[in-house]
Amino acid sequence: MVVYTSWDWHVTPGREAEFVEAWSKFAQRSRRDVDPTVHATLLRDDSDASHFMSVGSWHDLDMLDHWRQSMGFETDMARLEGMCETMKFMTLKVAAHAGPPVV
Repeated sequence: MVVYTSWDWHVTPGREAEFVEAWSKFAQRSRRDVDPTVHATLLRDDSDASHFMSVGSWHDLDMLDHWRQSMGFETDMARLEGMCETMKFMTLKVAAHAGPPVV
């Protein structure tokens, strides 16, 4: 069953560009080192330039756990957290869906 991850990031004002670059490197490393078929998207709040949301999909909980234990995960997360005033992580499963099937 597909599992989603989501973060709600409130970046320290003035560090937005640095955050986007670091998040992008983190996401690419995760795809390269864990599974190139997973996806990750970083979204920016149109009304608050320091507020970001990210969403990723994983084939199952085992793959998600493998990602969290992968080399570099803790270092990358600490770097991102250091650029933020607050952040919140969620693991999500589909409750309802409209559109093409969820794979």
